[in-house]
Amino acid sequence: MRLAIIIVLSIIGIAIVGVVGMYFWAQNEVAQQTGQTTQELRSEARDLRIQSDIGLLRSALELYFLQNVGTAEQGYPASLEDLTPYSDAWLDVAEPDRFHYQQTNNGQGYILEASLHNGEKIRATETESSSAL
Repeated sequence: MRLAIIIVLSIIGIAIVGVVGMYFWAQNEVAQQTGQTTQELRSEARDLRIQSDIGLLRSALELYFLQNVGTAEQGYPASLEDLTPYSDAWLDVAEPDRFHYQQTNNGQGYILEASLHNGEKIRATETESSSAL
């Protein structure tokens, strides 16, 4: 019985080593094919996530605005943290310190900016989806 357990555990160990080895091999292959280092690929992936988060936050801001039409809080929120009761968007943002939000026109507009890892900035407002600064 002990021998069977040792054999099973050995097989599981070998399988785990194989899976981990395949993971690192795949990362190396992608890096070689694209000519980018693993760090550059990760940075690019984080920038794509930030761009996605801009769209998510923009949708949450529009939802907030629509749900507050005709109320005392009419308009866009004073801060992104105010989105929480209306949407989990702010809670899902991967790197909140990369975003800058400013309410404009007495709550009737906003500017939302994000800094990408490559140094580029993207901006969203109440009238345009996003553009490079």
